[in-house]
Amino acid sequence: MQKVTQEETYLLLKNAEKPLSTNEVAKRLNVDWHTAKKRLETLCKNNKIYEKTINNNLTLYWDRPIFE
Repeated sequence: MQKVTQEETYLLLKNAEKPLSTNEVAKRLNVDWHTAKKRLETLCKNNKIYEKTINNNLTLYWDRPIFE
């Protein structure tokens, strides 16, 4: 596992072709799920990214609004 910055997490989402789940972010950045979740929550809190929960089960993240 490696250390990942907020900027690296944001750039991953900015360059993604579709919204990503926490698991997908963790895998692509080669970090623990909890680390990815923490970075994503901080980016959301700072209004840098959007989140959308689907069926009260899966949360997706992206740098632009997510529509179903």
